[in-house]
Amino acid sequence: MTIDEAGEQIESAIAAYGPAAIAIIERILEQVKSESGSEAANQLIEKHDLEIRYNISPSEFDFGSD
Repeated sequence: MTIDEAGEQIESAIAAYGPAAIAIIERILEQVKSESGSEAANQLIEKHDLEIRYNISPSEFDFGSD
């Protein structure tokens, strides 16, 4: 999955499920971290304001080495 695809999936989940989208978003971020590294996941968190909207902090996806 590309970063752009992940961003689209995050936005779709937010539009469809609102506050209940957190589990879907976390799965997307885990996949991005696995495929592209924690920096990519952190960029998505920042770009989509997930720390403010869903209390998902970049540090949650910045563990270990990529």
